[in-house]
Amino acid sequence: MSNLSPNLHSRLIKTLLRCGAFKSDDTLETIFVDARISQWADDLPEASSKGELVRATIKYLSNKRNTQGENALVLFLHVLRDQTSTADTLRKELADLADELEQVAPAPDTPQWDAALDRYRERIQEIHGTMRVLGKYEPVSFEGIYTDVYLLEEPKASRYVDLTSGETRREQRQDGLSLIQQLDTQTVVILGKPGAGKTTFLKYVAVQAATGKLGDYVPIFIYLREWDGEKLLDILAEEFEGYDLTDTRAYVEHLLQSGEALVLLDGLDEMSTEDQRQLIKALERFSRRYLDCRILITCRVAATSYQFERAKYVEVSDFTDEQMQAFATNWFKDDTERGKSFVQNLWATNIYAI
Repeated sequence: MSNLSPNLHSRLIKTLLRCGAFKSDDTLETIFVDARISQWADDLPEASSKGELVRATIKYLSNKRNTQGENALVLFLHVLRDQTSTADTLRKELADLADELEQVAPAPDTPQWDAALDRYRERIQEIHGTMRVLGKYEPVSFEGIYTDVYLLEEPKASRYVDLTSGETRREQRQDGLSLIQQLDTQTVVILGKPGAGKTTFLKYVAVQAATGKLGDYVPIFIYLREWDGEKLLDILAEEFEGYDLTDTRAYVEHLLQSGEALVLLDGLDEMSTEDQRQLIKALERFSRRYLDCRILITCRVAATSYQFERAKYVEVSDFTDEQMQAFATNWFKDDTERGKSFVQNLWATNIYAI
């Protein structure tokens, strides 16, 4: 809290030093079981002394807010007050400090956030609105060339045989974007063969969200091959650097808590086995902390062991003849004869079914 006066800061430290919550890191963690402040429990600071722990906690909570705009440090003081005996003078000190802090706690800078978001959405369209393809020197815009991706709501590997008929249950194909919007599952894992279009589809989702076609979602696209063990919140916050936000982490927390964030994680299979294990564990905690946040993850079919506890698995469907024709028409729109020849050759060799 940058506008916290030295006098108020000093009184706050002295009062908190008298609280039993700061006996150790463990006792502090027990305070954050309270629902009012539990959302900040995962990243609590640690320190070697009581004084350091008090100062670190003040710094950690001072600029955080929940989705209702309430300051985390003020809420923390309310929790401590409620856990203090009415006969203890410390209770009134905590209440008075909370009231005083509430007057000086900085409000969310909504105009700044709105301006930054507009620039961010434009940047998402620039970065993810194109694709590189064989034979083209420059990236090609999605517009006019993208062919709708269809998803199988039940991956092929998980289909079962009907014991009465002896036939394997076949899942109906659905438009990918529509299916993603229909699913009420927080985490969706999109499986697919190499080259099936998983990354292209995820980029398309990002662009649709950035242009407002998926509602109020704010897409945050991460290539998992670049993950080096950082905390997920830090990785997401890095995507908003350079947009004149005073606190990118606080802004991203706001998006996650409000359910506006659409987290897009590409290429789980491109990580090492150990990194996958760590990320899956981190994502499980992350999804429990931000219950309203939507998460989409892409992964090769053969590279997953279905380790997410509460995720919905879908699979990118093979192109049909109609999709192949549409792709060729879009791709060779300046040379229709070549497009026809391209499709005829594919049909003759049956390459697209391999």
